[in-house]
Amino acid sequence: MKKRLASGIIKHYVFGKQIPLIITHIITYKCNLKCEYCGIWKQKIQELETSEIKKIIDFFAEKGTISWEIGGGEPLLRKDIGEIIDHAKSKKMLVSLNTNGHLFEKRIDSLKNLDSIVFSIDGTEKIHDKIKRKGSYKKTLQSLELARKKGFKTLISTVISKINYNHLEDVLKIAKEKGVKIGFQPVHVDAYNDKKMVLTEEEFMESKKTIENFMKKNPGIVHQSKNYLDLMHKILFRKKKIKCFAGKLFFNLLPDGNLTPCWFKQIRKINPLKQSLNKLKVENKCSCTPTCYLRYNSLFSLQPGEIIFFLKNFLEFL
Repeated sequence: MKKRLASGIIKHYVFGKQIPLIITHIITYKCNLKCEYCGIWKQKIQELETSEIKKIIDFFAEKGTISWEIGGGEPLLRKDIGEIIDHAKSKKMLVSLNTNGHLFEKRIDSLKNLDSIVFSIDGTEKIHDKIKRKGSYKKTLQSLELARKKGFKTLISTVISKINYNHLEDVLKIAKEKGVKIGFQPVHVDAYNDKKMVLTEEEFMESKKTIENFMKKNPGIVHQSKNYLDLMHKILFRKKKIKCFAGKLFFNLLPDGNLTPCWFKQIRKINPLKQSLNKLKVENKCSCTPTCYLRYNSLFSLQPGEIIFFLKNFLEFL
């Protein structure tokens, strides 16, 4: 897998080739929760049939894709999720899935081939349930514990918003107690998120300080480096732009099968089975901060510190 990753990066740098190493597949906009900061569940879109998704997976396997990352909405609402995971695995891809965990126990047998599963936990019971809905915390925690018991590689993802930015020490303690690594994502501005939940710089810095203080005392639990958090701060508040590899080395697949460079470039869409990927090339500099894109851009920019951190901390989950 490392050789395929390195080969794709080299081909891009040396020959300028588009190699879709990583596909983020937003498999559905439907969700069984209505988080305070998120409005994606309000969107209506025609979703692909199972056979259509398989054809697209086959296409990208031939193009060199090594990682298929499934998100939503809530991916486990799809009854065919196991079949889709298994098909991607049959093409020698690493497959991860993000979930709120409410349907995990129901779908557990069909998820056995996942390389990793990410559970969304935004705080203690009081905070988490305020953001998502009453009873959500217990259900998600039960699913996390079950996943650990059954041998799934698990991770916690926490979205930092106006509601929980000054309560992050609590969710960090949860990760430590459960023996699970945790990553953070500030609410970002897009067509679906509630802009009122976006952090001010002062709020972000408070949350960043909490995370970094925890990292000093508890190394190895936070799934991001200090340099990464510093970069997130600079980009989030437009203090810096970095080279962007969206539409070059990673792409975003929507529920209807349209392919975009990333979540923020949806005005550029193609049918990947009928149109050239060349139509999706974007400008060289970018300032978006979803952790997946920032992670990819840091890695593909060949920053030594981030490459080492990636190899130590991410490959075990991918």
